[in-house]
Amino acid sequence: MWRARTFTLGLSIAVTGARLEARPRPAEDQGAPVRLAWYTSLHFGVALKLAARFGELHPAIRVYVRRSSPLFERGDGQGADWEKVDVVTDTGIGSHHDLLRRGVFARLHLDAGSLRALCSRVQDPDGRYAITHTARIRLMFNRKAVSEQDASDSLADLARPRWKGKVALLAPSASQEADCLYRFVIDRPDLGFPWLEKMRDNEVMFLLSSREVEQAVSHGIRSEGWGTPGFGNDPARHTPKGSGLGARPAREGSAVLLYATAVSGRAPHPAAARLFVNWLLEPATQRYMVENGLSHDSLFKGDCGRLERDRICGLNLATDPKAAAELRRRVWETLLGERHISR
Repeated sequence: MWRARTFTLGLSIAVTGARLEARPRPAEDQGAPVRLAWYTSLHFGVALKLAARFGELHPAIRVYVRRSSPLFERGDGQGADWEKVDVVTDTGIGSHHDLLRRGVFARLHLDAGSLRALCSRVQDPDGRYAITHTARIRLMFNRKAVSEQDASDSLADLARPRWKGKVALLAPSASQEADCLYRFVIDRPDLGFPWLEKMRDNEVMFLLSSREVEQAVSHGIRSEGWGTPGFGNDPARHTPKGSGLGARPAREGSAVLLYATAVSGRAPHPAAARLFVNWLLEPATQRYMVENGLSHDSLFKGDCGRLERDRICGLNLATDPKAAAELRRRVWETLLGERHISR
């Protein structure tokens, strides 16, 4: 009898211990917070604000923002520099079919409730990435070199002789953003290749990233530029004090950059990484980004029609790679004076 009772008591203790072991421990009992590495091409200030806000809501996870430019290096080593981080955000994820096929990104397991509140195009059909942020390509100007009223609000105006030696642009094929920028120009009958020829005659400065365009304008090296200002989607709210940098939309319209976010297939903290991506897509987070000028409101349902109409970057568009390469070649030849498309 005594042995039976001892066996029963021991079994009970073992079961209870197993249940306690299986039960998740409170965050404060788990030791140091999880260090989540977020590799992003978003403006550093925007990313830091989002990381801090997430940390307030999830103190057991600290998001550390890492940045590199360009985010996606070309060649055999593509992806090797960042695939061991936890989360990646960039405009070019959807266009890198080789990385998607290689399984560099893990499946996200997105929350269905959040997705129902957002546009249907937010999620990749294969579940490898999701659109979490948007921005618009704008005209930039240096307030110390150009007055607010004299600053250009038109792409066509930038091609006039008065801006000779004063304009900075992204170089063709420099990035996904550059591809979108030049497609935007060529698709417009009032711009097209003749506009590129005029910009060539205006001795435009070509740079490899939007950050470099922004720096060239803010430092007064060039008084005008066209790219994505790094101070957020609302220039009036986020322009750094003393920078002298201003921005405005072009009269011809503007291309929309869609930033995709993915979880690395080798993420050290996959559960925390998926939690962070789902948090970025929550309606409350999307509303916070819109209200604070950190993203555009086109990700919300009800505004999806606007997203469909505008020229967009960063989506997995059905573009023939050979045709895209040929277009880049024609753009370069025109800008370098090796071909006169319009004559």
